[in-house]
Amino acid sequence: MPIIDTHELAKQFSLSGFSPDQTEALIAAFRRQDDDLVTKDFLKLTLQAELSALHNKILASVVGLLLAQSGVLIASALAIAKWGPK
Repeated sequence: MPIIDTHELAKQFSLSGFSPDQTEALIAAFRRQDDDLVTKDFLKLTLQAELSALHNKILASVVGLLLAQSGVLIASALAIAKWGPK
């Protein structure tokens, strides 16, 4: 979907005194650039998706660390119970 209204631009260029060839050349340049433009909605959706993926990675890491820490604490408690002071 074009973001720049090239028809309106062509009318403005013509009213400003540009020749039809100049107008066509400028409109062609704008159309090429229009393909590289993005909307705020697209950026927002992309950012939300990337943040969600990052959130999931962080959450998985935290859960993994908590499980590892729990394992170390349980192993330490068992070791103290078995070989600790009597």
